[in-house]
Amino acid sequence: MFLAVWLARSARELTAADGTPAPRGPLHPRGPSRPLTLAVVLLSFLVLVGSEQTARLSYSGWEDECDEWTLLLRRFGDTRPEDRGKAFLCHARSTVDGVPPMFPDTLPDQYVLAYGRLLCTADGKELVFLCPDVVARDEPELLRSESEERADIARYVAEENARCRDPWPRLRARRQGTAAYFLFEGGGYGVYDPEDDTSGEGEDVFDAAIDDGFVAAGGSTVAVMTYGENEPMCLTV
Repeated sequence: MFLAVWLARSARELTAADGTPAPRGPLHPRGPSRPLTLAVVLLSFLVLVGSEQTARLSYSGWEDECDEWTLLLRRFGDTRPEDRGKAFLCHARSTVDGVPPMFPDTLPDQYVLAYGRLLCTADGKELVFLCPDVVARDEPELLRSESEERADIARYVAEENARCRDPWPRLRARRQGTAAYFLFEGGGYGVYDPEDDTSGEGEDVFDAAIDDGFVAAGGSTVAVMTYGENEPMCLTV
């Protein structure tokens, strides 16, 4: 605005009443030049207009898009870089597990993200969305995509199966198979006929095997307890 007024005023003063250029007179010192005066005026206004005192804060609540990370467990490798902050916020504000969220709704997203970045040296798989380089030092598998994870599991299963051999190759049953079985927490395994309606008794058979300490049977299901747990073992059926 000041520049427009100054230009209009200068144009008026540089022309005579009839529109012709005004005659040039002798030069006399008249103090500061117009551009310098204008610069001083404009700078004084710029000083008065300060920067924003507070940042523009946002408060994201629960969104349907959060299900991609909290329910469907989308991995870091499948998350776009621009969505990593949102993924961390979804985990931090999640109530899927029935417990109160980590942070209240009154805390801005920027504070939650800043707090998460301070925790990048701590343990937590959700932090991979904020500081993948730090987390990858100890848990590089967290950076994989879902397809990479499945491929890695398939390789592991194939390697374990390759180690298993039929312990009695000369004794062949009519239907027989040898493969790696992956024991769960507590150990033990079950053998059943999936086409038999009585196979639903398997849970009771496992309880009976635990009470027996070794083996139990019911219907078409047999449950066997094992010494090991959370590890693969070779099983011939």
